[in-house]
Amino acid sequence: MLIPSQCIYAVHKRVIFAVGEDELGDGEDVLAHVLERQISYFAEKEGLAGLLKHLGDSPWVEVFGVLRDGFNAGNPRKPFYLWQGVDEGLKDLVGRLTNFDPAKRLTAREALDHPWFFSGHETLKKV
Repeated sequence: MLIPSQCIYAVHKRVIFAVGEDELGDGEDVLAHVLERQISYFAEKEGLAGLLKHLGDSPWVEVFGVLRDGFNAGNPRKPFYLWQGVDEGLKDLVGRLTNFDPAKRLTAREALDHPWFFSGHETLKKV
C-alpha cells in the first residue's frame, strides 16, 4: 500500500517533505523542518493531543510541543484538508492515515477498504 506522502506525490507530483538547502538557516536541522511540515499539514488539535498523551513522559512530547507552538500569523499552518485541487476522497484517506492519534489512525485493512480506492477517480487513471 502507498503511504500518504506517496499518494500525494503519485497524484500531484509534489514531494511534500523535501527540504531544500536554501530553506535551512545556520545550524538548522532538516528533520526539524520535516516535523514542522508534518504537523502543519496533518496534525489536528485533537490528534496531536492524542499523540502527546500516548507518548507520556517521552522527550518527544517537548519537541512536538515546541513545534506546535511555533505556528502563528507569520508562520501559519497549511492543513492538507484545505489544499486546493485535491480530491475530497484523497483528502479523507490521507487525513485518516496521518491522524497523529494512534488510537484513531486507520489500520491497513481499513485503508485498503477506503472508498477512494474504488471511486474510479480520474487521477488514478492518469498514474
